[in-house]
Amino acid sequence: MTDMSSECERRTVPDAGPSLPVWFKSAFAHVTQDEYRKLVQVWSEEPALRDMAATLSALQPEHLATIACPYCENRNVSVIKPDQAFYHCDACDSNFSRSKNTPFYRLQRQSYPRIYATAVLLWASWTPFEAWRISGASDAGLFRRYRKRLETLFSDVLEQFREAGTLPVSRPRYRLGFSPADQGLQCLRCGSPVQYFHRSDGDNPGVQCIACGYQTYLLAKHRQRLPVPQDVACPHCDGRDIAKINEARTQRIFYRCRACKRMWYPDARKLKVSAVLGREADEKR
Repeated sequence: MTDMSSECERRTVPDAGPSLPVWFKSAFAHVTQDEYRKLVQVWSEEPALRDMAATLSALQPEHLATIACPYCENRNVSVIKPDQAFYHCDACDSNFSRSKNTPFYRLQRQSYPRIYATAVLLWASWTPFEAWRISGASDAGLFRRYRKRLETLFSDVLEQFREAGTLPVSRPRYRLGFSPADQGLQCLRCGSPVQYFHRSDGDNPGVQCIACGYQTYLLAKHRQRLPVPQDVACPHCDGRDIAKINEARTQRIFYRCRACKRMWYPDARKLKVSAVLGREADEKR
């Protein structure tokens, strides 16, 4: 079998940007050509994915830099079963596998490509109902177990980006391992956190505001917020940080104060009277 974790041995794909690792082709040998091209695009667009894959490769049992007891961190160990990479700690008298505390623990070598494929799919835009087949898992339950193995590594990647104040993805989309907040998304009306509510389209999923319930699609994040007149103030707290909201079902406009979180409709009668007075003034001129 080809060595999946050797990052120095890579094959180059024309017009694919960064070179692909040797495990990439074997991990996705069963997918269609369109799916493979999309996976190559994900690999080339996401430098954080490539860093995570390199870290995952370093954790593969055959490439661990040092061997230490996972219980007492003692490095004075002896080999029990060389063919199975099984060791004995002379300090705490414990037996352990070389892959202990890694995503490859108690996993057969022929299943290693599934771990790498699952890591790639955390950055892809396929929904959970599609991702397990693309990863090569036998069912959705096995795919969830592979994701569980990567949780610690994936959390470390997200934490590094949070500390740096940057986003871990090149552009927002529905992703298995990222919440909308991780991708820098917020409600277009009130700026509150959003959550997914419709995931059939991975490139443009539906999002819903947790605070005001506003629903839209991901690509709508590029739209500008509705302008608010400068003389509008909150009738409850006199706040000026106002969001103007268009109620699509009734075709009415209402406002929401970001300070006190209250909503109100402008007085339609006053608006009508001011419009009539404005027209009369124009006629007199």
